[in-house]
Order: sequence, then structure tokens, then C-alpha cells
Amino acid sequence: MGFSYGVIDFKGNVVIPFTKSVEDEGSEAFELHYNEKENAFSSPYRTYTTAGKKLDYTKTGWRYVNGYIRAIKQGAYIGAESYAPTTVFFVKADGSSLNLTQKLGWSVKEGYYPGYQTSDFSVGGYVWVQNKNRTKWGLIDFSGKTILPFEFDNVDYEKWALAENGHAIVEKGGMKGLVNAEGKLIIPCSYKYINTTNQSPMDFGVEVTSSPTVGIENENGKQGIAEIKTGKILLPCEYDSIGAYRGEEQIRSTLFEMGVYYAKRDGMTCLVDKNGRVVYSTNTVSFKEAVDGLYWSEEGKMDNRGRIIIPESLNSYEIMDDFDSYTIYIKDGKVYRASANYFASTFGYKPSAPEKATASPSSVKFLVDGKSVAVDAYLIGGNNYIKLRDLATMVNHTGKNFEVTWDGSKNVINLLSNKTYTSVGGEMAKGDGKAKTATRTNSRIFVNGSEVSLTAYTIGGSNYFKLRDVMQIFDIGVGWDGATATATINTNEAYALTAYEQNKFNELKKAYDKAYEEEAKRMAKKEYEDANGLKQVHSKPFGYLPYKPYKLEYRVGETFEPRGLGVYYVDIYDRYTEVTSMLELKVNSTKIYQGYQFKEAGRKRVDCYYNGEVLVSFEINVRK
Repeated sequence: MGFSYGVIDFKGNVVIPFTKSVEDEGSEAFELHYNEKENAFSSPYRTYTTAGKKLDYTKTGWRYVNGYIRAIKQGAYIGAESYAPTTVFFVKADGSSLNLTQKLGWSVKEGYYPGYQTSDFSVGGYVWVQNKNRTKWGLIDFSGKTILPFEFDNVDYEKWALAENGHAIVEKGGMKGLVNAEGKLIIPCSYKYINTTNQSPMDFGVEVTSSPTVGIENENGKQGIAEIKTGKILLPCEYDSIGAYRGEEQIRSTLFEMGVYYAKRDGMTCLVDKNGRVVYSTNTVSFKEAVDGLYWSEEGKMDNRGRIIIPESLNSYEIMDDFDSYTIYIKDGKVYRASANYFASTFGYKPSAPEKATASPSSVKFLVDGKSVAVDAYLIGGNNYIKLRDLATMVNHTGKNFEVTWDGSKNVINLLSNKTYTSVGGEMAKGDGKAKTATRTNSRIFVNGSEVSLTAYTIGGSNYFKLRDVMQIFDIGVGWDGATATATINTNEAYALTAYEQNKFNELKKAYDKAYEEEAKRMAKKEYEDANGLKQVHSKPFGYLPYKPYKLEYRVGETFEPRGLGVYYVDIYDRYTEVTSMLELKVNSTKIYQGYQFKEAGRKRVDCYYNGEVLVSFEINVRK
């Protein structure tokens, strides 16, 4: 016996009658889903208006997407011709509808599946549909008006309905272009490939935002980066590859956590900012995408300028915990554990600040992206402090905007990068020009879920933060014109260290080196001699890969070339033996060898087996 589903109000009155599934009386009925935004209920076989009226459709989508739901009406089965007449609609919660079959001249014989294909509606109110012959795609609105003509051979609309950065990749004549959620062809069909991130656009109706950028590739195989909303080319197609890798999945075409792009060109691995400026490059160090504010490299953890923050050698010591969640930093010659973004924002230097201080009105002028901004600022200890919500307002609706939320129950301030700031009222209010007493804020501060240590003061009930601290966290350029006493904020530039901050970084690096040296001495005392009088250096044997193969990029049909691969086996006594010739290389369960031909495209991890165990791994990329 199946279940029935209906809706009652808080008093127990039946708003929507309890009904079984019309498709299969013997099974569980499909439960009703409440669409909060539309204030309406729906299931795969029933949909209702906001007033609770059942709409007359045979089948519907599970949920409303951006205010619309796809529905069909099927007539009685015609046995002589073996079809049930099918009409396809898009419906709004007020009951209004668009009859796609009638508007586009679709055949009622096509049925529900596969039938004619459509996307969902974008946030801009547009939907991708096929023409009568199912040979071309076009874009229409809810009135049926053609927004983009039916001239596209194919449309990838996987991320079309996203609430943020929705887009579609269109194809014409074998070349790709980009259409934003507002229905504008912002990148003509002139690229061989346009790549997006590998996020799913919808998980049971839960919207997932995508990256604000896409990767582009020209006919010569060179790659670049473009902005989704405007089509602006951030990085021209001059790079051999763009995108770093985290685990098995490729993270492509995103504005990475550290505010720079990971790219390869002319044998160099680079970090490139939004203006195309290479801020770090190397042909000897292999590194991956940033995790918790630091890049993972063969030499250790490094920042977004390639500076080693945590040497790789420190990882081998048991006293160093879980680098996924914590960063080890040094202050006053002692080793501390702290949240990872703490180090990224302050380079391990926790400034001392008095509990109370005098806050004097600042006479400094402020320019944000070239425009003069009037803001209530105070001088405390020679530094400019500005209301946190004013800072968020100043950079709102730029590529560096951030959200501010307050959790009073936990006394926590949350800062979220790449989020539009939500005004609470009172931002950018003019001060009274009088000096005030500032009390150091005791609230905990989190950036993107990780705790940071920043000096903040409460003045008149509001939290004021040091300008450079916040700009550094969100990688926003800050400048100073002493002649005019003007502070400049540029959201199109990366944050640059002051001489003071660079000195603190240098001090920290020196402290790390000293701490490593002392720790190495301590570990040496624990070494012991085995029966042959050898000193054990390592707890267990291990291997390492000093040189990857020279060739890591292939086309389908090309043969694997292992030249340059060099793998050494290191025993517990630190004795090295080259085992390259004894390795067995596999991609999953497939063995590869010199002369092996790659048959399919994709990013592949090659595992190097020695005596049945994976000693090391490296990655190759096979293109079509």
C-alpha cells in the first residue's frame, strides 16, 4: 500500500488534498516539495499555484528553477500510430505558461523522452530550446520571443541555471562561444574549447555557484582565461595550460584562493595575476593549487609569490600536525599551531595592541579604483582604521568584494570572499570629527571558515579594522601618496608587501631555519645503530621523484616517452639506489611503457610501482 501526500496548515486544515501517485497506485507516492521562493508545491506528477490550485499537467519537473518548471500534457495513446500526443510547457507558479510545442512547431509525436530538449530558465529569464527539426538551438524568453537566433549546432547548458555566474557554452561550425545568463553572446564562437569548473550546477535543487571565469583555448592549443559576466579576456591565449590539480580532480579556470592563476608557458610554471602579470615562475619546482592559503610544492608550503613558508623538511617531524587544517608558525623562537589563514594574512606575526587606545579622526583621503570616497576613518598607533562594513561597502560589486556576517551567540565575525556585501544600514556615515576611546575587539574573526588573528577596535559600537590587514586578506592593492596624504585602493591589483611586512617575513624565514636546525639536532640524538653499526635515519624506507619525464602533454594516438624519469629508492639508512629501470608504470590497471599509445583524452595519474607498491606518481595530460 502506497503513501499519500498532501498539505495542511498550522491549524490542521487541508490546503492540498492527500493524493497518491497517478503513475503507480501500488508504489509510494511522490512526496510534494515546497518551493520557498515561489511559495508553491510540486512533485514529478503534480504542481500547484501559490493559491494551492492543482495545474492540469500529466508530468512536471521536480522543482521550480528560477521561477519556472517544465511540464507536459499527454493525450490518449494512439495504438495505430504507436504514440501518445505530447505537448511541452514551461509554467510559472501563478499558473501562466509557455506552450513550447505550439510556439516552436514541435511534433506532438516526439513523446516525453527523448523528445525535444530544453535547458532550465536562467536567472535572467531565458531558456535554450531546439528548432522544429532538432538541428539547431536558439534562446527565447517566457513570451516565446527569440533572443538569440536558432543558429547554434550545440549548447552546453549544464551551468545555465546557476544563481551566480550562470552561463552556456555554445557551438557553431566546430567553434565555441559563451552566452551569459542575461542572454548576451559575450564571446563569439571563435575558440576551439571553452572550459568551466567541474562543479555540478544543481543537487536536488540546491544551487551551486560556479567560478566567475572560464578557460579558453584557441586552435593552436594555447589557453587563456575569460570573465563569465562580461566576456572580458583576463589572460590571452598565450599559455600551454592553465589550472592546477587537487587530488584526482582538475580545478580549472578559477580565480584561485590566492588571487592568482596557475599556468604553464614555455617550460615554466607560473602564478599570474588578473592583469596578466607573472608574479612567480619556475622550471624546477613542482607545486599544486593552494589549500588553506598556502601552495603545496616539492620544497614545502609557499605563498602566492613563491616564497617558501614551511620547508618540506619540517613535515617529517612528528611534532608537526595536520597541515590541512593548521599552519605552524614561529614567534619569539617558539613553535606555534594556528589556523592556516592566520599565516597567510599576517605571515605568522601577531601584532601586540593595547586593550584601549585613543582614536583620532584621520585626515587621509581615500581613492577606490580611482574614485574619491568619503569614509569615517581613525588613526590608532599611526595606522588607519576603518569600519569593517565601510570597507566591505567600498569594494562591493568588484572582483574583490566580500560579505560580513555576525554571529552574536558565538561572538564571531565572519568574512566571506567573492560574495556581494549585504548592507545593514548606516554604512559610510560621516563621523563627528572628534577623538574617541577605542577598545580592542574581543570577537573571534573567521575568513572563509578559517580563524585569523587581526587587531580590531570597537569605536562607538562598531568594529574598526586596520586598512592594510583587510586588504591583504582579500589580496587588494593598497598604495600611498605622501605628497597628497592619499591612500589608494585598487581592486584590480594584488596586495604588495610593505618594507615592514617584508622584514617581518624575512625574520620569520630566519626563525624557521633556526627552528629546523634545532629540531634536526634533537632528532639526531634519537638515532640508533643497528647490528651493522649503521645509524637509522628514517623510520621506514621511502622513494622520491627528483625528475619527472620531460614530456607530460600528449595527443590521443601519441606514444608515451619516459625520457627524463628518474626514481630513487631510499632505505632507512639514507642509502640511495636508482630503480627507474625496475619500475612498472600503470594508469589505473593499464600498464604503460615506452611506445605505448594513448587512446583517450583526459588528465591521467601515472603510478610508479616498485616491488608491488606505489613508490611515486606523476600526472600527464592527453588531449584530443
